[in-house]
Amino acid sequence: MRNLMLSGVTTRIVMLHDCAYVAYELAKELNRVGHETELMRMANAFTSKLSFLKTARMLNNLDCDLIHVHYLRSAAYVGYVSNKPYVVHCHGSDVRNGLSFWQKRALKKAEHVFVATEDLLEKVPDATWLPTPVGPQFHNLGLHRTRKALYLKRDDESLPDELEQNFDVSVACLARKFRYEDMPTLLNSYEFFIDDHYAPLSKVSLEALACGCKVIRQTGEVVEKLPEDHRVENVVKRLVKVYEEVLSK
Repeated sequence: MRNLMLSGVTTRIVMLHDCAYVAYELAKELNRVGHETELMRMANAFTSKLSFLKTARMLNNLDCDLIHVHYLRSAAYVGYVSNKPYVVHCHGSDVRNGLSFWQKRALKKAEHVFVATEDLLEKVPDATWLPTPVGPQFHNLGLHRTRKALYLKRDDESLPDELEQNFDVSVACLARKFRYEDMPTLLNSYEFFIDDHYAPLSKVSLEALACGCKVIRQTGEVVEKLPEDHRVENVVKRLVKVYEEVLSK
């Protein structure tokens, strides 16, 4: 893959904010293949107006050519008030319940809009689906696997009574308190992983597939192979093509 070069100058990208380590994986791969990219994390998706105005001012003084904002909240508003071209990456809960006036303004001004899952195209029909990236650290490590299904529960969630009966497999129900860097080893320790989404597959389910787990969906379907579209190198190839189109305008 060639570098992002326009008029003989290397283009610098800033990833603003992060959701489920998507920006982290994209920035890491972009840098690996030679595209200078910096990840700037915001404290949260709903920072104060004063905070995002300060962030916008900092970006205006930064030597970057394009901002890739993640989540259609404060990060997108930073892009909107900055003087830099930006693209918006919608991740789900930011758009599923409808769009506010300022969200619509941020989308309208954006050079391009991505959505993380195909179902979000119903909410943002002019967007482009960018598959959720799975990094290379998620692969089959050849560890001994227990013949159990891993289920990662949310904070106050308990294991549904019918879960083990429905899937006919012993279930290990653990809290979602693992560090991101520990996830490959954890996912390599189980034969199955239970997805908590009806559609589409969650990011952790995609990572589980990359680690060699069989993923059990809420419908009872068992998925055994990671779709190649989700490997981070393939996602970045798509992404760079859009960047080039945006920056050549």
